[in-house]
Amino acid sequence: MLRKSVLAPVSIVMLFGLLILSTGVRRSEAWSGGVIYIRADGSVEPADAPIRRDGDTYTLTDNIYSNASGVIIERDNMTIDGANRTVHGSEFGISLDGRSNITIRKIEIRGSDTGIHCESCSEMNICECSIVGTGEYVTWGIFILRSTKATVCGNTITNNERGLQIYDSSGSDVYGNNITANNGSIHISSSNNITLIANTIVSSSYGIYHDYSNYDDIVSNNVTVSNGRALTPAGLFWFMAVGALVMAFCVPIANVSTQTIRQMVVPMEMQGRVNSVTMALASAATPLGMILSGVIVEFTRTANLFLGCAITGVLILTLSWLFTDMRQVEKLEQTSDQQHSAVEQT
Repeated sequence: MLRKSVLAPVSIVMLFGLLILSTGVRRSEAWSGGVIYIRADGSVEPADAPIRRDGDTYTLTDNIYSNASGVIIERDNMTIDGANRTVHGSEFGISLDGRSNITIRKIEIRGSDTGIHCESCSEMNICECSIVGTGEYVTWGIFILRSTKATVCGNTITNNERGLQIYDSSGSDVYGNNITANNGSIHISSSNNITLIANTIVSSSYGIYHDYSNYDDIVSNNVTVSNGRALTPAGLFWFMAVGALVMAFCVPIANVSTQTIRQMVVPMEMQGRVNSVTMALASAATPLGMILSGVIVEFTRTANLFLGCAITGVLILTLSWLFTDMRQVEKLEQTSDQQHSAVEQT
């Protein structure tokens, strides 16, 4: 009986001790407070913020819970390494304004209206980050505004209204990102020379929204959309649709006209050989054009390639009309008929 009476309070004390220890461990896993600033002189405020500085590299030593924005960067030429730790900020996870040569890597950002906000910045690298939004209507994973030369690569962006938005910016490369479970995945607006390559995109509304932007390359992206459009070229969409309709309408007319001309001017005994050579050359030109187009795009951009093909086609047609017998095809037909009649009479 005495042993039981002693064990009972001892057990209670041990349980309280374990509870206190576990509470202490949980608290040590995350720093909480207001905004953390990396100042222009390189200092970190507040002084107890869990960020270790090593020259131009700042490394998170603990998770961060902020009741406002998480980290605001006020200096240039630096790297912030999350070491796979988490930043919780209600407004911005990480915010930059007017900064240059900044690298953000290996940070998990959760619960922010905007995970990473870059405004009027240049030469930024955002790589290997995980950004999980709140799922509310107005949220962004990464928002790049009025900036140049940004590289966004190897990130995972989920549960935002827009996964990645690039607005009024230029010269950005976006590749190898996994952008899933957002209402809209990538939104490019009023921007130029943006490259999207090899991104995996799963969206409920649209995959890539392309609005009033020029000289952009969108290549080899894996896009799955459950209820919407994979690629939405807004602004010029109807112009492109009408252009595609006109082209599709004219192609069979051109094919029939070419075939008719060959039948009219080529002797009957030569038509088999002429047609076979023509088809062989046309078939060989298709893969050759696909190979060359990739090389040409690297130097001229996609829009310039389309423009060059259109100009070349018009030029070839004009030269053929002016300097060949194409205009005299009906007379050639009459001459061919007369020659056939003369041969038959002899």
